[in-house]
Amino acid sequence: MLKTYEELEEYVKGLGLSYEPLCEDWLGHEIFVARKKGDSEGKVLIAAGAHGDEPAGVYAALELMADAKSNLDLYFLPCRDPVGFNSLSYVLSRLLQVEIYVFSFGDLKGVCKDYGERIYAEWDVYVYRIGDVGLAYSTRCYHDPWAGENYVTEKLSKAAKAGLLDELKGKRVLVPAMLPLSDGVGLFSRVYSLYVTSDGEVVSYNTVRRENVPKEVAAVAELVDRLKPTLTLDLHEGFGEKFYVFVNSKPGAAERKLLMGAFNRLRESKLELLSVEEMEKLMRGMGDREFLEDGVVLSSGEKPTLSLYASKHGASFTFESGLMADLEKRIKMHKLAVIGALEALGEVLE
Repeated sequence: MLKTYEELEEYVKGLGLSYEPLCEDWLGHEIFVARKKGDSEGKVLIAAGAHGDEPAGVYAALELMADAKSNLDLYFLPCRDPVGFNSLSYVLSRLLQVEIYVFSFGDLKGVCKDYGERIYAEWDVYVYRIGDVGLAYSTRCYHDPWAGENYVTEKLSKAAKAGLLDELKGKRVLVPAMLPLSDGVGLFSRVYSLYVTSDGEVVSYNTVRRENVPKEVAAVAELVDRLKPTLTLDLHEGFGEKFYVFVNSKPGAAERKLLMGAFNRLRESKLELLSVEEMEKLMRGMGDREFLEDGVVLSSGEKPTLSLYASKHGASFTFESGLMADLEKRIKMHKLAVIGALEALGEVLE
C-alpha cells in the first residue's frame, strides 16, 4: 500500500497514461490529471483525495487507472490534496526542514511548543501557527473516536467568525487525522487540510470555486470548466460502514440509471447501502438534507462542493464509503460503484 504522495506519483507514471500537471501545492507536490482515452464522446472525471483522512477513494482511483475497461474518455484526478496523503510527521519535517516524528499527542504538543505559536485554544481544541501555516488538533478522540476533523472544523469556523483567527487569513490549516478506529487512517498518519479565506471563512479542499481558495482547489475548478465532463464522480468517505451517494438535485431518468448501475454492482457483491433510517440517524443535526431512498442523499447545496460545481456541465455525484468498514472493503465499494456507473453511462450514450 502506497504511503507517500511521491510513491503515488511514481506508480501513476509507471502506468504509461497521458499525464498533465495542473499545479504544484504549497510543499511542491505536483497535482495532475491522468487520462485513459476512449472512443466515446462521453468524458468522465473521477476525482478523489480532497481530504487526507479519506484514503479509500485514492486507492480505488489508482486501481481503476490501472485496470478499468471502458470506451469512455476517462480523466483521473486521484489526489486533490497531495499534502493530506502524507503523514503529519512527513509534512512537518518538510515544513521545518528537520526530522519530526509525531506518534502521540505528547509528540504533537512537543512540536507545537518547540516550533509553534499558540493563537487559539478552547476546551480540547488547540490552534498553533507553525511557519506560514496553521496547525489545529483536538484530543476529543479520547472520548469520541469518530469525531474526526468535523469537530475541529466546527470549532475553527466559530472562532473565525468571532475574529479570533484573523492571523490565519489566507493560510492553510493542517488538521492531523484523528480517527483511531478507522482502518487506513488512525492517528497522525494523514492530514486534513483547511483554508481560512480573506473574509474569515474556514473551508475544506472540497469547497470548489475559482477565487478565495488555495491554488490547489482553483486548479480543480479550472480543470472542470475546461473538460466540461459528461459525468463527474468524486470519491469520499463518511458515515457508518456502508455505501451512499450525495446528489445535487432529485435524479432524472438518466441520472437514476447511473445510480442504479452503481448500486446493482454493489448488490451483486453483497455490499450494502445505508438505509434511509441509518442515514437519518448518522447525519442527524448536520444541515438540511433530504434522504430520498436507501443510499441517496439530496445535498443542501449550501457548500460549493466539486460535485455541485461540476453539475453545470453534466451529471455529478459524490460517492461515499463508510469509514467504519475495513479499508479493503471501502476500496472495493468505490471501485464497483464507479464501474457500474461507467457501464450505465455507456448504455445511456449509445
